[in-house]
Amino acid sequence: MRFSPTTFTSFISAVFIAFIMPNIAIAQSDNQQCQNVVSKICGGSDANVCFENKANWKNVPEKCEGDVQTLIEMANEAHAQMAKEGASWGGVLRSGPSREHNKIGSLAEGQLVTLEQNTKVMFNGYPWFEISIYDKVGNVKRGYQWGGILCAFDKLEGVFQQCPIEWSDNPARRQTQNFPKHGNSDEDTIAGDNAFLDRETIDACLASERSTSRTGSDGTACIGKVSAPCLAQDRNYSTTAMRQCVMDEHKIWDDMLNADYKKLMASLDTDQKKNSLKNAQRTWNKFVKQFCKLGYEFNQGTMFLVTGDDCLMRMTARQDLELKNLLNTN
Repeated sequence: MRFSPTTFTSFISAVFIAFIMPNIAIAQSDNQQCQNVVSKICGGSDANVCFENKANWKNVPEKCEGDVQTLIEMANEAHAQMAKEGASWGGVLRSGPSREHNKIGSLAEGQLVTLEQNTKVMFNGYPWFEISIYDKVGNVKRGYQWGGILCAFDKLEGVFQQCPIEWSDNPARRQTQNFPKHGNSDEDTIAGDNAFLDRETIDACLASERSTSRTGSDGTACIGKVSAPCLAQDRNYSTTAMRQCVMDEHKIWDDMLNADYKKLMASLDTDQKKNSLKNAQRTWNKFVKQFCKLGYEFNQGTMFLVTGDDCLMRMTARQDLELKNLLNTN
């Protein structure tokens, strides 16, 4: 497995934290007595976490204070380096922090980056970041990308979310568990054609379904009315674009579900009925999160992201149709 320079550095830092820091016996001190004191105070915890508790400093001999401070600084530096690890959902790399700046390259979905700095230049709710990437021979290239299509492997303000752990080539990170959340669109599609994102498309379909008495006219034929035409467009060939097609429809159904839930709750005439609806909806929420997680976990390649998103969209749509049915019969 090939490590980029930034990932290799982070890997070394992670190994330091994961394997050296807990083992205080090999701390950066030649004084065995100081090692024993720190080990007794902190046990197996990181020094920077351990000595956040000011009371622990009272048990450190004066001659050992320098060694302890060095240990803390090394841990903090390692954590800071790891916090800069991130990846892109794909899209344009620009020469400056705006869409008006020149395109100087493009990134693939899941491409690893180093998040150099938050420029504080905002666009659609997210800032632009200066990032660096590495080519196959280790040469660094710097540019700018919008935070709405960036992720970080640690919590970092300004990026869309934490990265799927499967994207990391850092073995230390794979010790933790995670699964992907919803993606976001390439910056170039944000202000693009919204013809397929119209709520009226689904509203018209549902109205047509209600007006007919044919068997199976329960509204399920309307699921996919927005995402399917979007997915059929040649321009939406990337995983990022496909996810956006699905999640745009998911938002429509989710908005309707929330509205219909409130309507149904308001229409109920007893606390017992309201509590029953509330408990049922909470159970459904838990089930959907667990069930659709299988779509993320069972499939290989980047298509597992689309599979999981599609599950969320379709199950949300079906639940809304059930709520609409209860509203009509209540």
